[in-house]
Amino acid sequence: MGNGAPPPPQPRSGPGPWAVAFWGTVALAVVALLVVVSVLSERPDGPDFDTAIRDGASCAELFEIRNRETNGQTIERMNQRLRNIGCHSSTSTRDG
Repeated sequence: MGNGAPPPPQPRSGPGPWAVAFWGTVALAVVALLVVVSVLSERPDGPDFDTAIRDGASCAELFEIRNRETNGQTIERMNQRLRNIGCHSSTSTRDG
């Protein structure tokens, strides 16, 4: 090796920069997806209730959805929304 030639290249250990960037992007995408799923699953009134109101469900149908809820704060928000549309009982007729 005394001929002045440069030493042979040594193999790199660990992933290359493209692999780090790729897996970093994948990790960020997974975290973002988990955040979205978490936010959607904790909507104040639940997607079924929102959809039912938007689709014009009857008071009886809305009270049925409300009665399946177990979170007290969510039930209070649902009750307020029910009152806002004229559903004071399951036999009421909606205003809107």
